[in-house]
Amino acid sequence: MRLTLFLFLFMCGSTAVLVAQPRVQAIYADEFTAAELKKINAAERSFENNHLEKAILKLDEVQQTHLLSEQLWRRRVDYEYKRYRSYYYSVVPGNKKSADNLVRYRDEAIRQFMFATLYGNEQEKASLHLYTILGAHYDDTMKSDSAQYYLVTGQMDMLYGKYDLAREKFERAYTHDSTWYGTCNDLGLISAIEGNHREAAEWYLRAAHLRPDLWQQWDLLANEYIITRQWEAALDACIEGIIAYPSQGFNIKLAFICEKQGKEFTSHWMARWNMPNQVTVTQDKISDAPWSYYRAKKAEVLPQCNGYGVLDAAAGNERFLEYASWSYMLDQANDHPEFKFANEMREKGYLDCYVFVSLFHFSFYDQYKLFAAENPHRIRTYIRQFVVGSPE
Repeated sequence: MRLTLFLFLFMCGSTAVLVAQPRVQAIYADEFTAAELKKINAAERSFENNHLEKAILKLDEVQQTHLLSEQLWRRRVDYEYKRYRSYYYSVVPGNKKSADNLVRYRDEAIRQFMFATLYGNEQEKASLHLYTILGAHYDDTMKSDSAQYYLVTGQMDMLYGKYDLAREKFERAYTHDSTWYGTCNDLGLISAIEGNHREAAEWYLRAAHLRPDLWQQWDLLANEYIITRQWEAALDACIEGIIAYPSQGFNIKLAFICEKQGKEFTSHWMARWNMPNQVTVTQDKISDAPWSYYRAKKAEVLPQCNGYGVLDAAAGNERFLEYASWSYMLDQANDHPEFKFANEMREKGYLDCYVFVSLFHFSFYDQYKLFAAENPHRIRTYIRQFVVGSPE
């Protein structure tokens, strides 16, 4: 159902729709020099005029000395994604050079998205692009041809603003097949468009129960709960979404929800200067302790790992390369000030949740999926006890 997915992303304001960000204003003067501001604004002008190579080069000059700037990474993600998509739509069938350019810019976009989520904790677009390009697998579970007919024609009606007719067709589709999450999503969207957000939440909740493994359902549900100020329900929806896929967008929502509830929110995320251990990528050694111990663990266990970073011969969470690397590093450098919270979680038995949830990175997504499938209750407990605090 590619049409369904396209319409779903289009009408829900997916990050696939690119909007140029406003130019940097004087409020960033303390962070950037006048010369840097000039380069940033020149990059933005180039981006707006579709001179993407020039935009990326200009922005990169500033990023070299501002690797932790969230707003520069948001721009970089937009620039890289637009360049990749422009080549995606311009590929000439049978033209090798055209196909090679697409692969090159796709790989470069992925690389920059990985860096964005390594250095930044507010990179929702980068998280979602990585999921869409590398991790998304949408399978069509609709069983009824009649339901599919009503769904597709209803989506066309919705695009043309014929909401009453669209709702009628979606309801017919649901009558023919109530087991497909896409119909529930569309009924939720129609309800939201009509301003009936509590009904929208009911439909999105049905969709989430049908496909709890898809984070999008939980994200839409959380949005409706936020609109209707159902804070605890919104918090629960975000937690379930994190179990499905810990997009940085859920942390942004959790921070907002906690602020409304008078609670303290602490993600415990930290920037990392080196990519996480990956079994399918040749990585340089890290010379500086304590992270040298982290990389050394990969060298030790690499022959035992499968392609997903799981040690087949190990037991429990020690079979996950990411957890085993952290555990070994703490053994060697547990007094390092950067690891105070990690050591606390180790003592309480939640080091695995800290490593996989608070420090999630797409590079070990395959490990995370297995961990989350086996430990959803522990992820819920970890977030409730250590991420979302009690009222202040």
